[in-house]
Amino acid sequence: VMLGVMLLGSFVAAIYSVSFLKKAFWGPVRHQALFLSDDLKLHETILLIAVMVLIVIFGLLPDIVLSFQAPGLEFLLSSIART
Repeated sequence: VMLGVMLLGSFVAAIYSVSFLKKAFWGPVRHQALFLSDDLKLHETILLIAVMVLIVIFGLLPDIVLSFQAPGLEFLLSSIART
């Protein structure tokens, strides 16, 4: 019974998310001022590309980030184990 409720909730959430994205990004433009607005500027595009590259690198090579966290996590776990 719980599995059915979870599956139904996931299905409803997926439908809501898709309908929201459809309306927000591909829906009709209601304000004419939005037609006149500029798209991303060059520096904004460069910043977004840099963030996307970092996300891909950290996704493919998570040890880059995890290696910096290891000493702190070991200290935290050892202090928890002592208490």
